[in-house]
Amino acid sequence: MAMLVLAAWLLDRLGLTLRNVGIAAFIVLLVSPLSLFTADMQLSFAATAALVIWFEGRRHAREGRPRPVRWLRDLTAASLGAGGATMPLTAYHFGAVAPWGVLANLIGIPLTGLLVMPAGMAVLVTGALPGPQVIDDAALLAMQFVIDALLAVTGWFAGLPASPWRVAPPPPLLLSLLYGCMAMALCLDMSATARKQTLSAIAVAALAAALLSPAPDGVYYARRAGGH
Repeated sequence: MAMLVLAAWLLDRLGLTLRNVGIAAFIVLLVSPLSLFTADMQLSFAATAALVIWFEGRRHAREGRPRPVRWLRDLTAASLGAGGATMPLTAYHFGAVAPWGVLANLIGIPLTGLLVMPAGMAVLVTGALPGPQVIDDAALLAMQFVIDALLAVTGWFAGLPASPWRVAPPPPLLLSLLYGCMAMALCLDMSATARKQTLSAIAVAALAAALLSPAPDGVYYARRAGGH
């Protein structure tokens, strides 16, 4: 997806579009068709599609708010969108959801964009270009530090109460209907208010189904409770 975005920018085309998400998915499935049924592809593309849909909708919006306010709003929306899009799949694959995920992303996303990614680029550049070994070591040390900080943040949120929150995995049919309804709400020609209300109703229905379903027993519960 990153390669497609960079190529689109070089060709003076829009980078963040659902078309590029579809092309990226096609390439992945062309190389490995069975990856369609894996958690990593489903979660990755669900989160990416949600983020692209949000920012595509905001592309032509007129903004009169200060830049820090817009940045915080976009960050919160990105965290909510990615978390909401992946929550049903997380419940299906792992039988649990992360109730603190949105708050964790509010710290993790800026930490990744402002520190982890620049540190990774520094490691890539210093490793590719000739230079003193001390520069390579400094870049690696910086990247290790910021990754350790990111892991510390995620570890702290993972230790909070009800993290993770065990839920019953939704049936495949219910999951298909949920994402099908979300796709129709996004594709149908309706007003922004009606689309938001429809998506909110779908999200509330999915959350209610998760809350009303009994949590499964099993090895995971025994380990969290201190058993063997």
